Amino acid sequence: MNSFPDLVTGISIKDNKVFVMENNKHHNPKHKSFNLDLSSRIETPGGKIDETDIDHQHALKRELKEEFGVEVEVGKYVGPIATSTHSTKERIVHTYHVTIIGEPKNMEPHKCGRFGYYNLQELQGMVSESTILTPNLVTVLKMLEESGQMT
Repeated sequence: MNSFPDLVTGISIKDNKVFVMENNKHHNPKHKSFNLDLSSRIETPGGKIDETDIDHQHALKRELKEEFGVEVEVGKYVGPIATSTHSTKERIVHTYHVTIIGEPKNMEPHKCGRFGYYNLQELQGMVSESTILTPNLVTVLKMLEESGQMT
């Protein structure tokens, strides 16, 4: 049985670009899992569902408010998508389309590097030895491309 909390994430698309963030918390010496050998991860925003959340949508709204100071409208459920983290082999991320209301600001600079709307070419350009696209983001990008939502 998985003892880790469920995860939730939101996909926001604007002008043929998807909103992503660089999660670099492992590169922060003050973070509990500090380890420079771990890569930064480009991912869609979201996080863990906790005991205060009444459902996935509530968790997603809370996470984006905490991370970027914005409100979101939660749309269609994309589905559960597999991913992996540095600390676990595989996790399921409950993924939703979202509309971001307001201008995102980095509310957690100790965990988040760059963020914003990027097209497919720009996202591929971010990949390096020290930065990866999360497995769930790769799956989502492929789905968006195949459905014509991103080109």
